[in-house]
Formats: sequence, structure tokens, C-alpha cells
Amino acid sequence: GSGHGEPREAVIAVGSNQGDRVANLWRGITALASRGDTDVLQYASLYETAPAYFTAQGEFLNSAVLVSTTLAPLELLDALKGIEASLGRKLGGGGGEDDDDGGVP
Repeated sequence: GSGHGEPREAVIAVGSNQGDRVANLWRGITALASRGDTDVLQYASLYETAPAYFTAQGEFLNSAVLVSTTLAPLELLDALKGIEASLGRKLGGGGGEDDDDGGVP
């Protein structure tokens, strides 16, 4: 593990529903691309969607990012959670609202 395996591709769903949503997504993608173990290969167009489940929140901007990474799947998830935390996302708010918004899941 820990970024020393064979590169593999992964698709990551990203979204933001607070503040400057485009800037939030870009900050998350940039943070991911700045890692030495993960390269951003492509990202999809932005799509605006209504919130699901907890609907008393703002519209989301969503996209997907194709990466090449040497991280194992759980290591990649941990890295994404770390990016979210560094960008201010607070998980477990109860209502389902994204409190951050760094844009990565």
C-alpha cells in the first residue's frame, strides 16, 4: 500500500452546494492533483442538481474526476476524506447537508 502499487484508474464523484461551488470543486480537484500518488486525468462537465433526501439546502454542482493512482482503494478514500477535512467539511451533521464544501466525497 501507501502509494507504491501499480497505477490504477478510479472515477470519483465530486459535488458542492455551498458558497462558491465552482471554486470549492476546483480546490478539491487541485488538492487531489497536488498529491504525488494521484494524477487527475480528466474531469467531466458540471451539472446542477437538486438536493436529495435532505432538501432544505442549496442546489448542488456535481461532476466526476478520472484519476490514476497508486493508492489502494481504502487509501484513496482516506486521502479524499483528508482533503475534505482540510477544506473545511464537517461530516456527521445529521441533516445530510454538506458543511464544507471541498467538493470531494
